[in-house]
Amino acid sequence: MWNTKLYELLEVWSSWISCLAVFPGLGGTQFEKLRYGIVSMLEYKQTTGLLAEYGIFKLRGQQLPESAPVFCYARNGDIAGILRLFDLGKASLQDHTPSGQSLLHFASEFGHLELFKALAVGGLDLCEYGHGSARPVENMIVLGNRHRRVDIAALQQFYLENDVYREGGLLLHPNEWAYIYELLSFSSPEAVRTILPSAVPRFYERLNLEERIKYCSFDDPDGDPETLLFMMNARCNLSHEDISNLQQKSVCFLAIMAFRYGPMSARGGFYHASPWRKLVREAIPLTEDISFRGIGLDPTFQSREFQNKGLKSNPVLEFLQRIEPLTALFTVLSYFRYEKQEHQAPTCRRDLRKRAQIALRWWLEDLAGCQVSLMEYGRRERRIFLRNEKLKKAWYYGGRGFEHKNNSDACVLERMARLVDFDYGANPGDWRLHWDTEVERYAGEFWSLVEGIVPQL
Repeated sequence: MWNTKLYELLEVWSSWISCLAVFPGLGGTQFEKLRYGIVSMLEYKQTTGLLAEYGIFKLRGQQLPESAPVFCYARNGDIAGILRLFDLGKASLQDHTPSGQSLLHFASEFGHLELFKALAVGGLDLCEYGHGSARPVENMIVLGNRHRRVDIAALQQFYLENDVYREGGLLLHPNEWAYIYELLSFSSPEAVRTILPSAVPRFYERLNLEERIKYCSFDDPDGDPETLLFMMNARCNLSHEDISNLQQKSVCFLAIMAFRYGPMSARGGFYHASPWRKLVREAIPLTEDISFRGIGLDPTFQSREFQNKGLKSNPVLEFLQRIEPLTALFTVLSYFRYEKQEHQAPTCRRDLRKRAQIALRWWLEDLAGCQVSLMEYGRRERRIFLRNEKLKKAWYYGGRGFEHKNNSDACVLERMARLVDFDYGANPGDWRLHWDTEVERYAGEFWSLVEGIVPQL
């Protein structure tokens, strides 16, 4: 009864404010925001039920475990279930988990756009921090779009209507670091193309080509090459001009792309790797020296406003710079030396050998497809390897399980093998990696023989 009376009062206020706004001196931004807030409450009451109503009257929440029914409903996007708990008095809009996550955090993390919008209009803060979690405004883009396909156009419209980019949300703020690295690394290309121009106005003018590349993730097996192309230029393509500009500054784009063959081998499927390999085949003819040593790219984010939560450099580029300049061939294998492989790490020595051989074979197939002589290439690369003691002594890692730290499971890596030599030939199938000792070499040949045996019935 009293809720109905309040909404009648809101309707009167809305009409009264509209009348006052026509008089000089009584308008302005704050006036419009007040009117917009009242109208939003009235509209949302009619379209999505009573969540806005609960936002007004249930201001005091309680701390509930993450397994509480209200948070389970939020994960599933069940608005009716949440309203039912509100009516029974078993939950409220302001309930939080012990780690500080609200209903809005769960709705955004699991990509439930309608619930996300209803909770925000109901009064929950789009920019509220949870302990150890991003704000809902970023969660919806970074995580929500992974769990389910979010209507990016509708999300962008909602952000624009609610001044997200001007009220300390995604827009670069003098007192906050941007979430641009996560946005670009883990979002879909559609989300990046739609959100980025509003989140970072004049992006291509504010960062040069080398700096834009740094914001891409090179170790995510599920990464999309369209995101990298969008970072390179607004046309979203690989141009001879861009490659030439990088080479003039001693930056080898092909070597950067070579690192991706390691994480791609984690999936093992040709279809999954095909988009990236297609991009590499476009880059090979444009590269002056395919045995160029090093990536030539400073991994540090130069501008403070483009750092992400204190992250000062791209972790993959920092790793490649630290382990000394490598040619693209050894950059292909360097992923298995990377300390942050996480769940994509090889599980044993045999798995390491198998995946490294897959990554190598894909790389050689792409070179051969671009008319590169593998005999000449192998002769040159083996000479580089035999003269480099650090390469021969480098350890390659695999995972031996998970360890629970800081409320999350972290992959524990251990040393598994060292590359001691390799054979090469005119065809990709002629190349063979040799690990540790001759015993490892013969063991590898034994397993290849066993796997190649066809049972006779």
